[in-house]
Amino acid sequence: TEIYTLSLHDALPIYHLVTMNQQGKVSFRSNGPYAARDPNTQELFVNTPQFSFPGKTGQGDWHGHSQHGWVSAGGDEIRLREAVVLDGPVVPGKDQVHVNTEQLNVFPDPQTAHSDVLVTTVQGTTIIHGVGMNAFMKDSRVELLSKVSLHDVPRKKD
Repeated sequence: TEIYTLSLHDALPIYHLVTMNQQGKVSFRSNGPYAARDPNTQELFVNTPQFSFPGKTGQGDWHGHSQHGWVSAGGDEIRLREAVVLDGPVVPGKDQVHVNTEQLNVFPDPQTAHSDVLVTTVQGTTIIHGVGMNAFMKDSRVELLSKVSLHDVPRKKD
């Protein structure tokens, strides 16, 4: 677990951030009650951040939040720590995917996320636990890597 103790001049009590990729499209958005940028490394440290990441074109964004976060100087990596939630896009006729973990690293380009620790995914009545995860946000696909267990409650037919 990474602990950030900084005394920085570039601190904001409330922040809104939009980061663009090299093609001029939104890479990610973030907002929250506190952000501080390290003047030497240009890294951004955020408390209780909320993020949105573009998903598949026309299918909405992935939304994430956590207790703490870190954004690399170039905006090419985001680390979410403690009580991390990543919710997939809302797609009509499909159950939304919800990912819960304590650590998640997001890479806005190529729109992937990774965790090495325990992850729980919930989609409809299906709950899957596993250690390690790769998420492919553009494809709306999540894979758990090891020690996977599944709990599925059948839906009642109307």
